[in-house]
Amino acid sequence: MSQDNTVPEDQAALTDKYLRVLAELENLRKQHRLELARAKTDAEHRILVGVLEVIDDIERAVEHCEANPAEANQGLALTRNKARNILQAEGIEAYSAVGKTFDATLMDAITVCSTNALPPGTVVNQISRGYTRRGQLLQAAQVTVAIAPKESPDE
Repeated sequence: MSQDNTVPEDQAALTDKYLRVLAELENLRKQHRLELARAKTDAEHRILVGVLEVIDDIERAVEHCEANPAEANQGLALTRNKARNILQAEGIEAYSAVGKTFDATLMDAITVCSTNALPPGTVVNQISRGYTRRGQLLQAAQVTVAIAPKESPDE
C-alpha cells in the first residue's frame, strides 16, 4: 500500500517541477524579447547618428558653395531637404544652441571664446546641431562657449 501513496507524491513533484520550468522558459522568452528590442534601438541609434553626420557635412558644403555654380548649390540643398524630411518622419528634431546658456546634457563644448559681449556660459557659435528623437537626445550640439576675458595684470 505504501507504493500507492508514493505515486501521487511523485506526480505532484513532477508537476511542480514542470510548472517551474515552464515559468522559467516564459521569463527567458520575455527577457529575449526585451534584449532584441534594445538591440534594435541601439542599431537604429547608430544608423541615425551616421545620417546626422552626413547632414551636417552637407549643410557645411551648402554654406560654402556660394562660389560654385547655382546647380551644385541647389542639388546639395535638395539632398539636405530630402534627408531632413526622412529624419523628421522618424521623429528626429534639430535644435539650435546659439544664444542659450550652455547645458552639458544637450551640448558638447568644443571650444571657448573670450568675450565681454555675452555672459560667460552663453553659446556663441554652433559647430554642429543637436538632435533629439522622440524627446531623447540623439546627438549633442557641438558648440563654442563664451568665457570672461582674463584680466591683465596691469589693471
